[in-house]
Amino acid sequence: MAWPRTRFQLLLAGVTAWSRFPAAPGALARLQARRLRALLDYAFRHSACYRDAMTARRLRPDDFRAPEDLGKLPVLEKSAVRERAADLLSDEFSFADCPRRSTHGTTGEPLGIPTLPLERWLDSVLWARVYPDAGFRPWQRQAKIALPSRIPTRRYLAQRLGLFRRTHVAATEPVAEKIRALRAARPQALVCWASTLDEITAELERADTVLDIPLVFSTSSMLWPVVRERAGRRLGAKVTDIYGSIETGPIAWECEERHGYHVHSDRVIVELLDEAGRPARAGRVVCTVLWRRAFPLIRYALGDLAEWADGPCPCGRPYPLLKALSGRATDLVELPDGSRVSSVTLRAALFGTPGIEQFQLVQETPTRFRLRVVARDAFTADIERSVIDEFRRQYAGALELRVERVPDLHVAPGAKFRPVVLLK
Repeated sequence: MAWPRTRFQLLLAGVTAWSRFPAAPGALARLQARRLRALLDYAFRHSACYRDAMTARRLRPDDFRAPEDLGKLPVLEKSAVRERAADLLSDEFSFADCPRRSTHGTTGEPLGIPTLPLERWLDSVLWARVYPDAGFRPWQRQAKIALPSRIPTRRYLAQRLGLFRRTHVAATEPVAEKIRALRAARPQALVCWASTLDEITAELERADTVLDIPLVFSTSSMLWPVVRERAGRRLGAKVTDIYGSIETGPIAWECEERHGYHVHSDRVIVELLDEAGRPARAGRVVCTVLWRRAFPLIRYALGDLAEWADGPCPCGRPYPLLKALSGRATDLVELPDGSRVSSVTLRAALFGTPGIEQFQLVQETPTRFRLRVVARDAFTADIERSVIDEFRRQYAGALELRVERVPDLHVAPGAKFRPVVLLK
């Protein structure tokens, strides 16, 4: 059993994760290729699922020299993760060794990912290494709003030494209790879902009061421009959005100059694929997680849509740059003729519509939708008609849309906001 060696490699990965990121694109590419070959070699030797996939295609780990070669393997869908969990799991471990970390299940059934305790620690380190880029320092106090089941029951060694001190607040608490806890903790930084940030800042605005939290790291749900602006007014905060998931860890973090999202390409490889599975400028997000061993995820279809930027980031960092995150690939609208089209085009147009602060598209019947809008005065009757006309054009007149103006789109405590709610 090579378990002690694997454990040492994970420990080393966590320790070195806080070293400086590679400064040059060439060094970054070499590091990524080396880690990819190590992952594929490990998966071939220890995971029946990947060994079968490579053997069926007459491939060996040595046949993969660069991320572009990953196209030789099939995409791993979430359904396959559920059906072949036993074959995906490394034969070095049992399910008893790896407590499952469950996704939030915002698009359906939650997915349990077996994760070693050391991998969970490494995941935390990878999330935390974004913080210094935004100005956070290890000795500063931090608050995190999380589901009760995700609040740790013990502190890491670094926290016992006074570093990365963190106060946890349950996401299911009423907003007034969240604000009371934050006021008592007086953190220098806050980590929470974007929808929770919306909830807190809206309540502060309603009560015409403020909190002093200079840094905010938003995750998971959609970060609306109006929420970012309100966080600046009511928290005095600079907001950094981080893109990631339970399955992959952090994928990308927002450039401080707001040019897009820098991909953690030394720890995760991102592909964007079109409907035919070909590399594309814009498409569904497929990730290869370079640090997972107990439950390797290679070419894993995350379920999101994104778009690459035209070139490298003007800020000078060498990482691949995502221009936009467009939501879920599962937000496909089914037309009466059985064909399916994405709601992304309409949502992209709504982001640039004058007077719209927030919106939610809700399917009421197979052919009728309701667009819930938090609107300002600039959202005039003429603009409303143009939105309805665009909806008809996008769906070739097959679907109806009515606009409903609402005061807010807050969700229940502990829930994530969904911009598209379909009957399915």
